[in-house]
Amino acid sequence: ARAEVLLLLHADVVLPARFDLLVLQVLQQDPAVALCAFAFQVNRSQLTQGPLPGLDLLELATNLRSRVLGTPYGDQGLAVTRSSLELAGGVDPLPILEDYDLVMRLRKHGHVQCLPQPALSSPRRYEALGVPMASVVNLAVLLAFSLGLSPALLYRVYYALG
Repeated sequence: ARAEVLLLLHADVVLPARFDLLVLQVLQQDPAVALCAFAFQVNRSQLTQGPLPGLDLLELATNLRSRVLGTPYGDQGLAVTRSSLELAGGVDPLPILEDYDLVMRLRKHGHVQCLPQPALSSPRRYEALGVPMASVVNLAVLLAFSLGLSPALLYRVYYALG
């Protein structure tokens, strides 16, 4: 990477207006920040099946987890300085959970700052599986990854389910 600040995010995420200025302000003002991310919000304008039960609770829980545990994921946009990324060893070429893996390594080198402005995440998977089932699948895959199961196997299972 050649840029001083890098933004890693899932392809289906819509970032807030002036996201670049928001990120730069945090990363340039506080050298103790290893990672900056946005709040999580599902993009309700992309819902195709009407209101989806459980979205408010999902957003609340995700944002609480991100702030309290310092574990935002790629659907929140992950902004890092090049030096922090290099210190953490870069992004591992994993087929799944490369964002989680990076966040866990970055946390060892500095603070995680979660901004209040939301990044809008696609509702596709939540509509396909329902919020409760999608959440269970996400948690199960994360737990399996943490226990050392093969990322390639987890990728196949995750995408076979929806």
